Amino acid sequence: MNIVLLIASILGFVSVAFGAYNEHGLKKKISEDVYRNVIVSVRYNQIYSALLAAIGLAFYADLPQSLESGLFWVSMIFTFAVLLFCFSIYLYAVLNKPKFARLAPIGGISFMIGWLVLGWVAITSAA
Repeated sequence: MNIVLLIASILGFVSVAFGAYNEHGLKKKISEDVYRNVIVSVRYNQIYSALLAAIGLAFYADLPQSLESGLFWVSMIFTFAVLLFCFSIYLYAVLNKPKFARLAPIGGISFMIGWLVLGWVAITSAA
């Protein structure tokens, strides 16, 4: 089983479902600021779902073990980032609990770490 592709498909589904819910149901119940935050979260969720799908599909190629291992760890960092950043804002919006939004900056930092690790993988993996 390709766990990265599975995660990508689940996160992609959530991004579309929550985007629709935000636009057609939640919008009337939340402030304009929270609505904008949710839109940003949905966008990040969608972008990183597509990126994770690309990484998951790359595993079907004949990759060197070091590259495959590095990409796996990058995908786990990005998954962690999506969960912290996007889902904390989703929970804040749905439950009206601002404390959840405190996790978003950790998710944002995790996105940056993921990109740095991807760069490291590119530099250090044998092609």
